[in-house]
Amino acid sequence: MVLECNLDDMTPQLVGELTQRLMKLGALDVFTTTVQMKKQRPGILLTVLCHPAQRAKLIDTLFRASTTFGVREHTTRRTVLSRRLVPVKTSYGRIRIKIGEWRGRIVTRAPEYEDCLACADRHEVPVKVVYAAAQSAAQAIR
Repeated sequence: MVLECNLDDMTPQLVGELTQRLMKLGALDVFTTTVQMKKQRPGILLTVLCHPAQRAKLIDTLFRASTTFGVREHTTRRTVLSRRLVPVKTSYGRIRIKIGEWRGRIVTRAPEYEDCLACADRHEVPVKVVYAAAQSAAQAIR
């Protein structure tokens, strides 16, 4: 399902906290888009992707934790890659790589950001350096 609402009177910090809360409650994804609302006011379109079973809990949270007066909702189809996590060794430590497969072939290799961040902190190097090392190591995964 897609749940959406417009917000024009919430601070960015509160919107950020709300997105994290929705994810913890089971949303598949939560994202914001900058929009221009009526009377030329800047606003935020908050979009939540979820399974229908999560609908009631997430709508309840939207009404209780945001300033919205209404939530649009509609069912949608979602196609996803099959996924698996494969650890790789880098000079900065072990990094999990998310492997995405389509029709039996690897089409995406993505280092797990949290792993890269932790290794970067330990080695006091920029995250992009660790991320690049993990991407390089990921190319060997078949």
